[in-house]
Amino acid sequence: MVNAVWEDLIGQESLVSRCKAMVASGRVPHALIISAPAGAGKSTLAEILTRALLCTHGNAPCGICSNCQKVLHGNHPDVVRIGISGKNTVVSKSVEQIISELAVKPYEGGRRIVILEDAHAMSLAAQNKLLKSLEEPPEASILLLLCDTLSSLLPTIISRCAMLRMCRVPTRDLAQLLVNRWGMMTMRAQVIANLSDGWVGRAMQMARDDSIWQIREEAFAVLRYLSSPGGIFLAYQHVTPLRARWPQLISFWQTILRDCLLEDASLFIHKDHAKDLAALRSRYHDGALRRKCASLIRAEYDLAQNANPSLVMDSLLLDLMAAE
Repeated sequence: MVNAVWEDLIGQESLVSRCKAMVASGRVPHALIISAPAGAGKSTLAEILTRALLCTHGNAPCGICSNCQKVLHGNHPDVVRIGISGKNTVVSKSVEQIISELAVKPYEGGRRIVILEDAHAMSLAAQNKLLKSLEEPPEASILLLLCDTLSSLLPTIISRCAMLRMCRVPTRDLAQLLVNRWGMMTMRAQVIANLSDGWVGRAMQMARDDSIWQIREEAFAVLRYLSSPGGIFLAYQHVTPLRARWPQLISFWQTILRDCLLEDASLFIHKDHAKDLAALRSRYHDGALRRKCASLIRAEYDLAQNANPSLVMDSLLLDLMAAE
């Protein structure tokens, strides 16, 4: 795990000030929800806050004391990370583990901290089971709920937790940050800032992962093939090896067609592919582009619902190829 510090939470200055004040005062709510979309940096915030709460030195988290080092290496006896995934029975067992872990007295940190990843995945039954622990919290225990979207949580859960909302950074500022701090080329920084929708965590992931750029180029290549006679066969050849990345490929197609529907080129996400966008815009009228966008949304939903991926992609490519 990276030894992140408060200053690494770029664009979250107000939230950082609140967290620092909370740690300094020692008055920490028994349950906190860290809310932001996937890739925004929730886990980083939770890790820094956990170290700060257990740190024994000044300027918490110091990163060098025994508690900080143990949290960093994932072996602190008073820090428990729990993931939620799978069916409701698995989720229910995860919540039972949360309840039992919160009840354990701290061994050496003075506090026991349980971090629940993907709290939005809890079933209603699991949330109701968790409520009692929130209503009667064990002494010296803190529960951190990491949540992509609040809409999936019961109002009674939300009302019993303090809220830590992460915020977007304006895309222009984020692009400038990528240029100034990480030496990125201006055009690439602008594309990343737009694709990340202003979330620094997503931007950093894209900046580090060159394969994302390869997927984007394949997305444009497939659309070019589908615009030519017989290109459907070339499209299949390019799409098939990317099966594990199809959700990402579909996401890129959504942003490409979104650009095609815009009149103002300054608002394009893929400014570096202006010629490709112009070619697509000249081939399809707005109605056709919107229908293709609807097909992409439907395919994204079908894949999330565990529909047969090959059938979903076959149907999608045919829809993307259609002239009308």
